[in-house]
Amino acid sequence: ATSNNNDVVDARRVKQTLLVPSQCKLHTITRGAWAVEGAPFWFDAKQKMIYFTGRRETHLESQLYCVAFDPDNPSQSAAADAAAITQLTENGYFHHAKIDDINFKYFSSVYSSVSTPNQFAIYSMQKACIKKFALPYRGQPNALQYVQPILMEVENFPADATAEQKADPEFKKMYTFS
Repeated sequence: ATSNNNDVVDARRVKQTLLVPSQCKLHTITRGAWAVEGAPFWFDAKQKMIYFTGRRETHLESQLYCVAFDPDNPSQSAAADAAAITQLTENGYFHHAKIDDINFKYFSSVYSSVSTPNQFAIYSMQKACIKKFALPYRGQPNALQYVQPILMEVENFPADATAEQKADPEFKKMYTFS
């Protein structure tokens, strides 16, 4: 693969690269022995953060990471500096994470390990767990106990929502998830 300024890009590293459309240049977002998963990844334009999943410590665990990246000034971004990459999910589990790509306030993860069946949790971007849910186990009913999940509501208003809009029951209903 090549970028439009004829810089050669190692095809083995394509999964560790982000294409910045406004500049049509490839930029490395990680370095080292990573397995960065190709999709999905998310970009928070307001905070200039890239969120992606990958496997850094072990190939058995998929984790959610974030790193600062300014597409207007990529040479000054923290991308590719291993110390600047933050792991958002907990070690010891394989995570299937999804980002709130509207306001970038929350992420969710379905996670499990050899000794822990599927669990589901909602977290803030500061890694604080908002709520954990035990998912129904569909195997040997005597081996694990089913726990009835507790449903909760999470408000996720657009960043530009006014106080009047947030107080409006119909508007609130559109942006409340349970």
